[in-house]
Amino acid sequence: MRNTSRALSFIFQPTVGELVDEITIWLNGGLGCSSLEGFLPYSWVNLTDVLWVEQFVGTGFLIGEVTAASEEDIAKDFADFFPNFQEIFGMSKFKIFITSGIYAGRHAP
Repeated sequence: MRNTSRALSFIFQPTVGELVDEITIWLNGGLGCSSLEGFLPYSWVNLTDVLWVEQFVGTGFLIGEVTAASEEDIAKDFADFFPNFQEIFGMSKFKIFITSGIYAGRHAP
């Protein structure tokens, strides 16, 4: 990463039990968002691998220069992050599901 102050924060929890070939991405974040809100449905890990991503830079625990000026900028930050995540964790052929909470519901669709 060229600018470490622009890093997204994430928590990855593999499924509990049998291995699966899918991942559910929980996008968290937005104006006034509680960073812990997206971490509540831990029971999801009984069904699927879960990746909680806090975005955009400047939200919750994320520090750094806020440069996102549009929904497209926020999407680009995630689009730059996720392929690297897939490669590192060997998930390039996994089925992907996306969900979100609070304001991030505007970003997930």
